[in-house]
Amino acid sequence: MRDQLKIVVFGGLKAYFEPEMLEDVSEETSINELLQKLEKSKPQSSKLISVCAIALDGVVCSRDQKIGKTIEMAILPPFSGG
Repeated sequence: MRDQLKIVVFGGLKAYFEPEMLEDVSEETSINELLQKLEKSKPQSSKLISVCAIALDGVVCSRDQKIGKTIEMAILPPFSGG
């Protein structure tokens, strides 16, 4: 069994989730599976989650990637510079 995964959310997602959370996940869990679990816990967040980028340990990844030995997953809503 792996240690807990730290999940960090930004922007509008903070209206639905704590800024930092810990989740028990297996190394075989995909990003998409974990996002579905989060959406199920807060259905109103699903529209925003669907357009977010996901980074595992600072590297943006596809949603079908496995969590593996990742320490931190960041859920990044769309943003613009300024």
